[in-house]
Amino acid sequence: MKRCPDPAIIRGMIESILRTGRPGKRVSPIRSRLFFQFVRPGRGRLRRGWPIRQPDLGLIMKSSRSRTLFVNADGSGSRRRREKSGGRTVTIGLINEADFMAFNVGGTRRAWEFFVELHGREEIFLVNFAGDRQVYNALFAIAVADQLGFTPAQIRRGLRIFRQPRSCCF
Repeated sequence: MKRCPDPAIIRGMIESILRTGRPGKRVSPIRSRLFFQFVRPGRGRLRRGWPIRQPDLGLIMKSSRSRTLFVNADGSGSRRRREKSGGRTVTIGLINEADFMAFNVGGTRRAWEFFVELHGREEIFLVNFAGDRQVYNALFAIAVADQLGFTPAQIRRGLRIFRQPRSCCF
C-alpha cells in the first residue's frame, strides 16, 4: 500500500515558507486567515486532524472569499474529490499529469532534488530528507506557497531551512 504524505510535514513546510517570506512578522496573522483541513477522499466526507493513513490526501485552503482544494493527482480517489469540489482545484503529482508536477526526481540518501514548472519556468527544489513521500509533502507546500504569491526563491529558502520533525516516523 502506498503511504500518503504526512500532514504534519506539510504543515511544517508551509509554516517554514511563511516564516521565511515575512521575516519581521509572526506567522499567526497569516494562520488566522487560512484554514487547513485534510481530506479522506475514500469516505466522501471531510475529517480534521492528523491521523490520516490513506494514500489520497487533499488540502483545502480557505479564505474569506474563495476556496481552493489541493489534491494529490496520483491518488485513486482524487478524481471523485475534484468533481465534487465547488471551488478551484489544484493538483500535485509525480506520476499523473498535474498543475504542480515534479520531474527529474532523484538524489542521495540525505537529500532529494526535483524540478517543478512555476510560471512557465523550470525551478529546482531541494528537500533535506529522502523519499518520494517527502517530495509529495514538498509539492503540497510549494503549491500552497505559490497560490499565496511567494516567489520561487522564497519557497526554496523555506524548504531549505525546514528540518524533519522528531515525532515523525521515517
